[in-house]
Amino acid sequence: LSDLPVETEEMSLEDARKSGATALFGEKYGSVVRVVRVQDYSSELCGGTHVANTARIGSFHIVSEGSVASGVRRIEAVTGKRVLGLLEENAALLKNLSESAKVSSDGLEARFAQLTSELRDARRIIEQYKDKESGSDAASLLNKASTVNGMQVVTAEFESLSIDSARKLGDMLRDRESRVIALLLIQNEGKSVLFCVCGKEAVSAGFQAGKIIKELSPIVGGKGGGKPDSAMGGGPLTGKSKEVFTALNELIERGAL
Repeated sequence: LSDLPVETEEMSLEDARKSGATALFGEKYGSVVRVVRVQDYSSELCGGTHVANTARIGSFHIVSEGSVASGVRRIEAVTGKRVLGLLEENAALLKNLSESAKVSSDGLEARFAQLTSELRDARRIIEQYKDKESGSDAASLLNKASTVNGMQVVTAEFESLSIDSARKLGDMLRDRESRVIALLLIQNEGKSVLFCVCGKEAVSAGFQAGKIIKELSPIVGGKGGGKPDSAMGGGPLTGKSKEVFTALNELIERGAL
């Protein structure tokens, strides 16, 4: 909007280079070139069309900038009346957000910070309840554990347990009973996930969760593995819980893997 003049001048390529004009993108130029200059801001070799002065562009607003190839970046912007349209869109968005948050636009940032803090606290409380629930589940499962070859064997089937919740439950089982060998079977979205943990004494006795999962995963049409005390696997087949749990007991009865 400063109404800077855009000047064009034809000169030899050598004179253009001496003047400091920028040649772009490694293009090939003839002996006579066209130099486009905007005062001290820009001086480039270009054969394209240009406005007579910068004010004719109107407002100029960058909407994005990023990489499109190695060593090449792209700036996308709007100009002129489109900037006014963008401002109107942003104003409408700000108005809708303010109405939803029941605050003025000036107080929107503080309200957003407050909501973010409340959400963080709510998630923390939910996680605490999940941990308590996992602790109750772990105690209940251990009470129902069967003794096989001196090990406390826990098996459980779930339909909608998340992997994170399965890990927490498995960790609690392993931490509460050193002789535990626990196998959690999660059947969800048309597939089976197997999660196994082995306590310290179970691992010392030669039982390894990773090897157990490798042995059992083919039953559900998949594969898996992991560490001696924790492992995961699975496959696309469901409805195989009886076969999986029976195979687990047979593995433990045979002794160290």
